[in-house]
Amino acid sequence: MRYGWIILLVSLILGLLVALLLALSPNTVLMEDAFRAGAVPGALRAWGVTWLFFNIIALVVLFRGFRQGERWAWWTLWLLPLLWLSHFVFNPSTVHNLVIAIITAVGLILPYRRFFSASGEQISRVS
Repeated sequence: MRYGWIILLVSLILGLLVALLLALSPNTVLMEDAFRAGAVPGALRAWGVTWLFFNIIALVVLFRGFRQGERWAWWTLWLLPLLWLSHFVFNPSTVHNLVIAIITAVGLILPYRRFFSASGEQISRVS
């Protein structure tokens, strides 16, 4: 559980940093990337802001539900590898996004037994 949680936390922090970079970069930086991606700086900035809030919500899910062993949080956090994978699908030259998606998926697979025990019952969170 600990390693999976740490992997997800690193993925979220990385996502926050990239989102901040997109949201707060000067137009000169965004213009160079925008011409290559076929987008306009405003769209990239909006994408960065959206990604920023997505990662903040995912951090709340990670700290609240996931660490407490709630299944809904485990299922919800599968959006993280899907997000990284979508970045790779839209721009296949960013192989690093595919690698991050795979590592993030491993971070979710590692604690699988904690969320889905063999008996079908969820592990009690009462201490």
